[in-house]
Amino acid sequence: MEHLNDKQLFAAFSQGNKEALSVLFLRYYDYLLHYGMRVVSDREPVEEAIQELFIHLMESPDRYGEITHVKAYLFKALRNRLLRHLRLAGQRKNKETGWSDCIDIGFSETDLMSREKEKFQTRELLLEALNGLSWRQRETIYLRYYNGLNTKEIAEIMGMANQTVLNTLYQALKKIRKFEKLKKFMGYLLPWLLITLPIC
Repeated sequence: MEHLNDKQLFAAFSQGNKEALSVLFLRYYDYLLHYGMRVVSDREPVEEAIQELFIHLMESPDRYGEITHVKAYLFKALRNRLLRHLRLAGQRKNKETGWSDCIDIGFSETDLMSREKEKFQTRELLLEALNGLSWRQRETIYLRYYNGLNTKEIAEIMGMANQTVLNTLYQALKKIRKFEKLKKFMGYLLPWLLITLPIC
C-alpha cells in the first residue's frame, strides 16, 4: 500500500483497512515527532501523543469521512493534543490573557545543516533573524518551509484564515529581508527565503 497517496490511504482506512493507517503512521511519524518536540521539548509526551492520536483514529475509522489534506490533519490533531497536555501541566497559562495557543518554535543549527552552500556566518545570522520573529511567524515559517505545507493546510493547523497565514508569511519574510546584519549576505540565502512571497 506504500504506493498509495495520503488521500487514498485515508480513504482505505476509513473503509476499515487498518494497514492503510499503519502506512500513514510510518510515513509521518518522524515529521510529527520533529514538530511535536518544537511544542513540547520532552520526547516522551510527544511520542505518547502521537500513539494516542493513531489509536484514537483506529478506534473509530468510519467517523472521519474524506480528509483531503492528511498531513495537515495529522499536524493539527497532534498540535491540539499537545496544547491540551501543556494546559493540563500548567505551562501555557498567561495571567493577562488566560490560556494561550502560541507554539514557541525556535530554530537551531541542525535545521540548516543540509544547506551546505551557506557559509557558517550566514547560517548564524539567519538563525538570529528567524528566532527574532514572533511565535506565529516562526510557526508558519516552520510549517511552510520545513514541512512543505501550503497556506491552506497551515491555516487549518493553526486555526487561522488563509489570508492571515499569507499575511503572516509575508511579514515574516519581509522582516528577514530587512534584517540589517543579513543584507550583505542576501546573495547566499536559500531559495526558500525568497524575495517574493510563495503562494500555494
